[in-house]
Amino acid sequence: MLYRKCNFACLVGILCIIGCGGSEETPAPVAAPPQPVPVAPAPVADTPKVPQVAKNTAPKPTQKTTPSEQVDPELLHQIGQQGNFEVVTDQSIIQSLNPDSMLAYAPPVGMSPQEFQILSHPNPVNVNQRGQFQLPAGFVEQPEFGYDSSGWPLRILCQADQSQMAYVPAGVAIQGSNTGTPNAAPEHAVYLDAYYIDVHEVTNAQFEAFRKYLSDVEQRAPLPATSEGQNPEFPVWGILWRDALGYCEAYGKQLPTEAEWEKAARGAGGFESPWGFGRPAWTKHREFGQITTTMSYPSDKSPYGVFDMAGNVGEWVADWYSPTAYQEAISTEGQTPPNWEGPKSSEPKFTRTYKGHQPEWKLWYRAGAGMTER
Repeated sequence: MLYRKCNFACLVGILCIIGCGGSEETPAPVAAPPQPVPVAPAPVADTPKVPQVAKNTAPKPTQKTTPSEQVDPELLHQIGQQGNFEVVTDQSIIQSLNPDSMLAYAPPVGMSPQEFQILSHPNPVNVNQRGQFQLPAGFVEQPEFGYDSSGWPLRILCQADQSQMAYVPAGVAIQGSNTGTPNAAPEHAVYLDAYYIDVHEVTNAQFEAFRKYLSDVEQRAPLPATSEGQNPEFPVWGILWRDALGYCEAYGKQLPTEAEWEKAARGAGGFESPWGFGRPAWTKHREFGQITTTMSYPSDKSPYGVFDMAGNVGEWVADWYSPTAYQEAISTEGQTPPNWEGPKSSEPKFTRTYKGHQPEWKLWYRAGAGMTER
């Protein structure tokens, strides 16, 4: 059997709860989800207003610097056909970067191969004030991370599975690519309401705790993940789509739509990879398909602070899969509808979309897998 190493992220909406409704295709039989722990109610009326669609802007580096020191070529080497990246082993260079937001580009044509340009995206100090809001039951703010300009906390904690969640503001984002695979074309703009998404992939420990909880309350537990028995802090992989959905619903969350996943990964400016458009500077060796403890690579961190959306394992999303989904979405009015939830049926039948897990770390990558596959 071909294991696709599918994991999943969880999402909770704050301005409106977005599901995967509107489907006209009857899914494969799905076991009844476990009792919610907790159930996430709709937001109350005094929810702070999120700004209307703004200009499509992306975080940009405040300055571009070139290290004054020369880098020995032996300290910077390409890894053949294992991906479009380099490995940096010189500790003085690594320590000069912001550990939470480093970005490195390979030398352009004509520049000495011993020169290594580094861009840094320093995290701005957040000075916004707390707004008047009420989170769904079972979710608490983490004020030490600050607040968005709309007053929402930038980080919240899901008490049920102890997962930290990052705030993704409302607005327009770029989805797809005109230079990638045909099923990812065309590149287009999509408007999304604000939401929170898990900061890291669901781990083996979290998924096993979920299975144990269902057994304790005498409900049907998912089959053990293919990754069962591996490092508990590794992302869980080898699970059915319906079990990923069941995990999210049990804790008052949802699977993100493909558009939500991609915005959380690429930012409002449509970065090709979490670090931008260049080659990442891994602080230690990394290969495509390699599975590691979550959050092990600081450069694999999106503009919103979400980890491992380029590396580690692929992730299920809520959408049905169609190779022409983007063309169909914009064919009628020339643009995707707000909060687009994907096609209403799949091709082939009973196929869901998964994201990530692309050999060159590109976030526009999309593929489909059957609902009985894992």
